[in-house]
Amino acid sequence: MSELRAIGSFAKQLKRVNDGSSSTADVYSVTKYDGFIRSLDYFKKQVFSRDLSSYKIVRKGEFAYSTIHLDEGALGLLEDKEALISPMYTTFQVDESVDRQYIAYLLKSPDLVAQYSLIGQGSINRRKSVAFSSLAELEAFIPPLPEQKKIAEILSGIDRVIFSNKHKIQCLQLLKKALVCRHVENTGNAIEEAKLYEVLVSMDSGWSPDCLKRPPLSANEWSVLKTTSVTWKGFNQEERKALPNNLVPRQDLVVEEGDILITRAGPADRTGVIAYADKNADKVMISDKIIRLRCDKSRVNPRFLSIFLSTDYAQRQILKGKAGMASSQTNISQQLLRDMTVRFPPQPEQRHISEIVAELQKLINQVEECMEHTEKLKTSLSADLLSGRKRVTL
Repeated sequence: MSELRAIGSFAKQLKRVNDGSSSTADVYSVTKYDGFIRSLDYFKKQVFSRDLSSYKIVRKGEFAYSTIHLDEGALGLLEDKEALISPMYTTFQVDESVDRQYIAYLLKSPDLVAQYSLIGQGSINRRKSVAFSSLAELEAFIPPLPEQKKIAEILSGIDRVIFSNKHKIQCLQLLKKALVCRHVENTGNAIEEAKLYEVLVSMDSGWSPDCLKRPPLSANEWSVLKTTSVTWKGFNQEERKALPNNLVPRQDLVVEEGDILITRAGPADRTGVIAYADKNADKVMISDKIIRLRCDKSRVNPRFLSIFLSTDYAQRQILKGKAGMASSQTNISQQLLRDMTVRFPPQPEQRHISEIVAELQKLINQVEECMEHTEKLKTSLSADLLSGRKRVTL
């Protein structure tokens, strides 16, 4: 008996609509990474219609997918009792011949996700609609039910480890924020205040006229830098994710140990991000999208200043000068940045705070690395187990 079965042989589309607004369930969205999630939790505001009479009702153990985002993996299995979802989603259920959790993993497996874009209808990329009738025709690997359950159990176990690591990271980040708030933002510890430009040796971006005063790099230095890919080593993982990848190399600004970077221009959620270059930082050039700060070390510890600039107190000042640009891009006023108020205790306390925060960040990085390895393991195992390339023994 073949273990390849058409999805339609075990799945049936649902068309249960909230006529008369009889359901009092919360409105959910179906996302790529988290499956079903309450809309208000996901968007932090109401984006759904006030009239829910056309919304679909989904019950525990049933599936839904985004009709126009299925090729990105926007599909979920409802674990809660009941949910309301937009008419833009497609809903379905599966029969007793398959394990629901196995099917949830299977339908988001790399092999099947790659096929969704091929069966989508429509002329616009990333907006191709996948009708259930097209999904039903796809064939998938369906081993005996006990093997399905075992595979689902293995992948669920990995998910629990990933979730645990995410929780550890959140707790460590909250601890770090609380520590910074207590020792950095607290006015009682602010022994001295100054304007930012008063504690800097330089503040530059790719377009700064000050760059013209510096001698250009030698031909050998330029050749090495030009051919080195920007990996942002020497920055923690949170900082690396926020820094732009599409840097335009320039000869005038090179990042070295102790430099502080601020993303000056770009998407709204990335401007104002602070990064600190430690001793392991790559020698990389930056473009006009980034401002590079160099401290007067006789007044302020560079790592302490980077921590201070990441606080809510400092960010409120930095983002005051954020102006809108085309395509939801934003730009930070460098003049306002120069004149912002910074607070700092004596140097010994600055060093002490910096060391504690650095140790906490080291722990965060270690857990993040562990989580990355676990996610890679899950991706690899999913591809093999859900395609039949590797089998489990019962």
